Amino acid sequence: MDYPLVSVVVPVYNMQLFLAETLDSVLKSTYPNFEVLLVDDGSTDNSADICAQYAKADSRVRFIQQRNGGASVARNTGIRNATGTYILPVDADNLIAADYIEKCVAVLEKNPQVKIVSCEAEFFGGKTGRWKLPEFSLKLLARRNLMDNCAMYRKTDWEKAGGYCEEILGREDWDFWISMLKTGGEMYRLPEVGLYYRVRPDSKRKRTRHLKSELIAQLNCRHKVFFYKQLGGPLHKSRTWSEAYNRIKHIFEPERIVSKPGYEEFVYNITENFETTQGETGIRTFEWQNETLEVLSFYGSAKSPTAEKNYKADANAIGYYEKTGFLGKTRGYFIRKQNSAKPKASLIVAVYKNTEFLKAVLDSTKYQTESDFEIIITEDGDSSEMKSFIENYAFSQPYMHLTQTDEGWRKNKALNAAVKAANANWLIFIDGDCVLHPRFVEMHLVNAAEGKILSGKRVKLDPKTTSDYLSGKIGIDTVRDRIRQAFFGIRKGMKFTEEGLFISPYGFWGFLPKMRKLNYLKGCNMSFSKNMIMTINGFDEDYILPAIGEDIDLSWRFEMAGFKHKSVRNLAVQYHLHHKENWISQLENAAIMQKKKENNEYICKNGIEKQSTAQ
Repeated sequence: MDYPLVSVVVPVYNMQLFLAETLDSVLKSTYPNFEVLLVDDGSTDNSADICAQYAKADSRVRFIQQRNGGASVARNTGIRNATGTYILPVDADNLIAADYIEKCVAVLEKNPQVKIVSCEAEFFGGKTGRWKLPEFSLKLLARRNLMDNCAMYRKTDWEKAGGYCEEILGREDWDFWISMLKTGGEMYRLPEVGLYYRVRPDSKRKRTRHLKSELIAQLNCRHKVFFYKQLGGPLHKSRTWSEAYNRIKHIFEPERIVSKPGYEEFVYNITENFETTQGETGIRTFEWQNETLEVLSFYGSAKSPTAEKNYKADANAIGYYEKTGFLGKTRGYFIRKQNSAKPKASLIVAVYKNTEFLKAVLDSTKYQTESDFEIIITEDGDSSEMKSFIENYAFSQPYMHLTQTDEGWRKNKALNAAVKAANANWLIFIDGDCVLHPRFVEMHLVNAAEGKILSGKRVKLDPKTTSDYLSGKIGIDTVRDRIRQAFFGIRKGMKFTEEGLFISPYGFWGFLPKMRKLNYLKGCNMSFSKNMIMTINGFDEDYILPAIGEDIDLSWRFEMAGFKHKSVRNLAVQYHLHHKENWISQLENAAIMQKKKENNEYICKNGIEKQSTAQ
């Protein structure tokens, strides 16, 4: 019969009075194949000498010495040096039954789902009688330790659990059992007494009682997922009442954590890495277990289901967290795998030479609550300065830079090139002088629907606000404050200030954006599907002057194709940087558009596909 090797690990620290009795009980074991590893943890009495004597007298005994590091360090040292399949830790003042090892091995050999085999126990020394242990369950293990350290397990499971924690202040065996069982597996308790537990007046349990609060905090940090699953929240100092405390708390502050299998440790613990303020959102990227994960944070009204909504809508979602505070404010975190496939949207930025403005626009793309989009910078020219700037800019999203020869205003040609190059079906168009609200892309995508033309507007910033923002004197929060001041007449110089106020569609005032209709397009803030723009053959390149041809013409052609307008005013908010604007007569453009309307030419001939020579 094959008897797998068992490694009995005995950490020793100043146990000269009891050590020999413990070793004798181990060496009397009936199991035929075991080794004993004695790890002296810097003893100052004669313990090391006793260990050396036993190692010399019995070839099954090995002796290891180290500086004092504590019981967990000593156990880990012994197990690392162990060659056995199975591990049995034995404290240097306790005794084991002669057949204990044999019975433990029999259970583990026949039951691969069993991770831990423990036993019934009796007290001796300062106390006698049976150690009455309750029936095992994970829920009860979350509140108290249910077995002594003297239990057998596989060395491979010790490795998977990360060994004994060497930083915890006490109850390291309890912590280790949680580490072993929180990922699955079973515990089996032998019905016979296999352990004799010595009760001493100076036991470690009594010495560490004053560290209870710190210990609870450490356990919560190390096993947050486990406690939330078993107790509905963290372990409390009054451990027995932890589940009841958590239930009562959730009545007043509802909390929900959802995670897909395999991501629990990340989802449950990531919330500690964020600080959000009212009205703000943010996004951060993390490398975790060879995957790139994105975490979006939200803060808003109690009616805002943003985190849950994003989780249900995103195929790459792995989890979310939402908590509603006592005053009704909701904090949420949505976690997803970074999408390496086709992006949700293509953000098309039309530019001409101004790299200072473009930098401000691109900076605003880094803090979008929706990050699954590509950036297409389509330049109506071929500036070396623009090329150098883009090549050296640190993009957060995939990007393209499209150019064409500078032959006067040919923006529509540049836009058509971007449409053709876009990898996403949903196209969002902005200009290179419009800074984006953090939820700009999100609001376009939330409202996106095939057959719908999304149209928004912009607030025009005053010269000082623009200058202060570009120079870094103020941030976007200050810009918003100034817009609000201008809206209420406290500040002068801005135009269309009502367009610069973001109104959450989920909050109390969520009905207001629905009331603000917009039945025409603004080229700097519009979106639609690639399918839709291809239906009308793109932008009409017959227009060689700005304004009418890039948006007003597009509106009537979309309408003729059967598509409907949908407003995103006060949702997809953007801030137009101040610069000198040269007024150009629109008579020529108006005449071109009128002729096309008369000919019912809503599918343009000089668009993405050239159907005839442009007039």
